Amino acid sequence: MSCDLCGKKGSTRKTRIEGVTYDACESCSSLGVDASPMVVKKKTFSGMRDTQEQVVENYSTLLRTYRENKSFTPKQLAMRLGVKESILLRWESGSQVPTLQEAKKIESSLRIPLVVKQENAPPGEYTTVESTSSQGFTIGDLLRKK
Repeated sequence: MSCDLCGKKGSTRKTRIEGVTYDACESCSSLGVDASPMVVKKKTFSGMRDTQEQVVENYSTLLRTYRENKSFTPKQLAMRLGVKESILLRWESGSQVPTLQEAKKIESSLRIPLVVKQENAPPGEYTTVESTSSQGFTIGDLLRKK
């Protein structure tokens, strides 16, 4: 390849100069910063598993079925849970998801399973993140990956 700046034939690398990325030879690359993508490999500790709690997908069906089986009106169940009737109806229709705290409260009050624990990526799995920044790998690059 040839250098985009001086035309010299040979090996080049991505270099950012004044906000523009060029294929630059070794001598011209000193005029800017390295712009080649950075690959970071992260290994999770194999001794620990990261778990996360979340509301089950069929929460709306569970709530509505419970209410209907106990012959409660939406107003009665809402009062029992300490929430507005409109909120309960949104939960039952699936248009609003209860927060994790609300789901735990409902779970303990009504004794229906609304919260599940989910394990994140298994230990030893690698995550590859490419940097898009001319300054190297940044937190923003990691956030864009997620």
